[in-house]
Amino acid sequence: MSTLTPQPVVHVLLSTYNGAPYLAEQMDSLLAQDYPKVMIHVRDDGSADNTVSILKLYAESHTNIHIAIGPNLGV
Repeated sequence: MSTLTPQPVVHVLLSTYNGAPYLAEQMDSLLAQDYPKVMIHVRDDGSADNTVSILKLYAESHTNIHIAIGPNLGV
């Protein structure tokens, strides 16, 4: 009898702040990983550029991306 061990979920935590020029490449890279269970959690720190719009587009088309948008808290 073979027992299947479930694979653990990998959680990627990403903080963003005015990262629009680099964000699509970074998100595409995370989504291209071949590990089957990856959850991406993004918290935006009050970006004033297009970062939040990009994040929302990715979250709308990928169920494993969760975003939180908040005010600028800094480090």
